[in-house]
Amino acid sequence: MRGLLQVMVAVARRKSGAAPLVRTEFPATTARLRCCATATVLASMLGLQALGEAHACEVVDRPQYQVPVLELFTSEGCNSCPPASRWLRQFDTRSDLAIVEFHVDYWDGLGWRDPFGDARFSARQRERAARRASRTVYTPDVAYAGDSRNDWARGWVPPRSKAAAPFVLEARAELSAQRRLAVRWSSQGAPANSRAWIAVTQSGLASVPARGENGGVRLQHSHVARVFEAGLDPHAGSIDIALPADLDINDARVQLVVEDEAQARPLHAVVLPLSSCAGKSSALNASRLYGSSARASAPALEAVQPARETASGA
Repeated sequence: MRGLLQVMVAVARRKSGAAPLVRTEFPATTARLRCCATATVLASMLGLQALGEAHACEVVDRPQYQVPVLELFTSEGCNSCPPASRWLRQFDTRSDLAIVEFHVDYWDGLGWRDPFGDARFSARQRERAARRASRTVYTPDVAYAGDSRNDWARGWVPPRSKAAAPFVLEARAELSAQRRLAVRWSSQGAPANSRAWIAVTQSGLASVPARGENGGVRLQHSHVARVFEAGLDPHAGSIDIALPADLDINDARVQLVVEDEAQARPLHAVVLPLSSCAGKSSALNASRLYGSSARASAPALEAVQPARETASGA
């Protein structure tokens, strides 16, 4: 069936004079994009509208180099956190990093409920602390490859990875016009004591808390975890995800991470930019949450002391 469809597409495009389909490469990756152009051509030439709706876009990657993971645990209810979010935004164009901004929920009782906060993110941070024999969690908390980096406020920048991939890891994301995301992955050589998780992240977000420590302050965020699925088999698996209705594909990424289970330490990752699918179907585009505007350049970093919170009191 696949071969027949390919022949039909080729014939239809030749008759219509359309340009040949191209392979899209993402910097520092081996990603490939199969857009909805195939389905659209078939639909228009053969009158099969349903076919055009079935498969809007597919992104695939199998990185040849190790992809480190940069995590920020933060909250809109913490007035020490905005500088960390500004610091994180400077890496928006880094395709060699998996970046996730996890909004914890343990500050929600101080006057402002973080709209991106999730108890699972608080639990992940506490698990990281416990695996390192610590009973303290705090925000902002920056972790790179599983290690805390409190020197981010002094201008630390994640190095560009030059190490070969520790094992083969491939992920594929298929996005339908109905905004359903099917993610499939496989690995060769992943450690037996590892696990996987997936985060669908969104950048270009902004909000103005009405109350709390940041009341009246415009906050901007990048790589915010909007969808999170954990406890996955690192060797092979698939999952179907219904994307949030307000998630903007232009600023979204699918990030698959394999980590050491004993230490909750990321080992390798795949980053799939859904922005490649933006504009392919009107159904895939949504308004930015809270009406955020174009990204502003990151202001000068502020030296801050992390606001600490004990795990036992959370």
